[in-house]
Amino acid sequence: MKKFIMWSKKSLIIALLVMVLILPLASAVSDVAYLYKKSIRIDQNVITEFNSLGLSVDTIQENKITTTDFSKYKIIFVGDELFSNPSKIPVGQRPTIISNYYHGAVFGLTDNDGISQLANNKPLNVNKNSQIIQVYTDAFYQAGVSLAIPYYYLSDENKAPGFTKTAGTYTGNTGLDIGDVVSYAFKGAQLVNGKTLNNKVCFYGLETIKNGKRSSDYWTPVAKQMFEECVEFTGSQCSSDSECNDNNTHTQDTCLNPGTVNSQCVYQNITCITDSECNDNNQRTVDQCVNANTTESYCMTTEVNCLYNSDCGITGFIEENFCFSDDVYRDFQNSTCINPGTLQSHCDIEVSPRLIEQCSEACSDGQCVNIICYNDNDCSDSNAYTKDTCLNPGTITSQCTYQDIACITNNDCNDNNAYTQDTCKNPNTPQSYCEYNDIECITDIDCDDSSYLTADICLHPGTITSQCTHTPIECVYDADCDDNNSSTADSCLNSICHNDLIECFTNFDCGVNSQSELFCSSSNVVQNSTNYACLNAGTKNSYCTQNTQTNILEQCNDVCSNGQCVDIICSLDSECNDDDARTIDQCANPGTTSSFCRNTEVNCLNDLDCGVTGYIEKNFCFTNDVYKKYQNSTCINPATLDSYCVISVIPIKTQECDDNNGETYDYCAPIQDDGAICEHDFIQCSEDSDCGTTQLANEFCKGNDLWGNYSVPNCSNPG
Repeated sequence: MKKFIMWSKKSLIIALLVMVLILPLASAVSDVAYLYKKSIRIDQNVITEFNSLGLSVDTIQENKITTTDFSKYKIIFVGDELFSNPSKIPVGQRPTIISNYYHGAVFGLTDNDGISQLANNKPLNVNKNSQIIQVYTDAFYQAGVSLAIPYYYLSDENKAPGFTKTAGTYTGNTGLDIGDVVSYAFKGAQLVNGKTLNNKVCFYGLETIKNGKRSSDYWTPVAKQMFEECVEFTGSQCSSDSECNDNNTHTQDTCLNPGTVNSQCVYQNITCITDSECNDNNQRTVDQCVNANTTESYCMTTEVNCLYNSDCGITGFIEENFCFSDDVYRDFQNSTCINPGTLQSHCDIEVSPRLIEQCSEACSDGQCVNIICYNDNDCSDSNAYTKDTCLNPGTITSQCTYQDIACITNNDCNDNNAYTQDTCKNPNTPQSYCEYNDIECITDIDCDDSSYLTADICLHPGTITSQCTHTPIECVYDADCDDNNSSTADSCLNSICHNDLIECFTNFDCGVNSQSELFCSSSNVVQNSTNYACLNAGTKNSYCTQNTQTNILEQCNDVCSNGQCVDIICSLDSECNDDDARTIDQCANPGTTSSFCRNTEVNCLNDLDCGVTGYIEKNFCFTNDVYKKYQNSTCINPATLDSYCVISVIPIKTQECDDNNGETYDYCAPIQDDGAICEHDFIQCSEDSDCGTTQLANEFCKGNDLWGNYSVPNCSNPG
């Protein structure tokens, strides 16, 4: 059964022990101003929560409230204690968190009925968004002590209308939500005391202090989360950009980190919104606002290209006369300003040639002139050995030139020398000249070098590419080829010497007869004999031959190995019999020189080799009967290499302990050093009535009630 305790008035006992702690003022202002009267009432858990959110905390005693500049703090925290001058606390002047039970009416949170509180003999819950959430880990501050952990709430009947419920009370499955445990009020909200909030206020009823005990020691994670949400609500400077409006059209108002304690309004200047704000009163510039109405806006002043036609240049004849189509012309310029005075303004300049004078023959350097020649014929001097040329024909720079020609044909170059070739190069041109190239020979006689050991020949006779060749002849006779080497045969063949090596003169020049090491061939010991011979000895056709013959030296009875006869140990398993029934006799590598006998002992010949078959060890108890182990020993694959023993042991009942007597309890009992036996004990009782009846033993008082002790018979281990 749940039991709820509610107080509508402030009725907690103020602690008798008052300790005054004077704290030094911090040199730097922190984020949170924690207001307190007595240092023992400071809740370190609350400070820890502020710190975990990155907020520093200054503790400010009540007597320092009037001298403290609270505008430097993000949040004011009012803890749960009875202040002497609560009206001095600037509630709502700065963002404020109130966890105070005593001054609800003074602060304007409630009417004169004040703040209410709720406790239970079970851990308290709140109703948040239709979810029932446990906020304390225990119902009492201490086990066995009746001081329950309460929470505070703003009663729906008493609270200021500007407060909005975030978490409400919960009094059980059928209980009503009767007030706000956590409640928010925004700037501008009306308080019961007639004041208007200048900043946000959060009422947080889960921070209670009773007899020095703190509810924050029992906060659940959700309770901590609701405290952090309360801090975020009050400590946030802004939740959206609209809350940062400074009514200045030339700033961009932004909320950074919206809805958090680190939120802040940032104002960035806007240079211009319209083009008119950028006017520099210069008609030769176009004034524009770039990125208008943004923080990136700026004024851009751009000079126009032109205002008037005269800005683009003169209109009339320009530069000097020039020649065109053999007549005299001059350029005429017409200058026009298109879209004058705008960014699209530009100059349109048209230049066109106009005829000044028509020439009868030609025009040069802007004036009429005469032409000297039109083609080469106009320059002819009737001399075949000159080239007559009209340069720049038909132009004012035309002129006649005359260049000498050295030769027209090869005959013009004849020097009457049969051993030169006379040539006219580039004939009938000013670049012509005579060239004389020597002819080395006309016949082979011109090439005789007086040596009988050379062949003298005239190549390409009678031409400028003719040349004499003198090819050496190596020999005419065999004697010309003597190399003074007795080991060669010297001869002259087609004027070429041949000195052929004589391979051998005697049989010894071909090698020494020899015999090999002994080796095996089939089952025989054999040896190779090698003999050498010189054929056509002492001539260039001499050559060596060799003959190798294999001779059988010994025939082996078994096999031959490494040039000698060897015996075979065994060829069959039967040759390895050791007459021992407990071994398997085998011939390894049968019929080879590496054969040998192997005699391997088997694991078992019969079942006896594996152990006894019958009862073993002592009697023992099992399922309240006497049992004994029975062993069965078997030899598998007896007398083979695959033989092995299989031993199985099973329990067999040797004595049934049930004597079929309903008056006895039958069981198996172990006997030290002697196995087990059956026991039969008589039964004292089968049910409680076998032991007597229930009787009143004595009577006594407990509170305002009469109590009695009864003697109740009991049959232990019935049956």
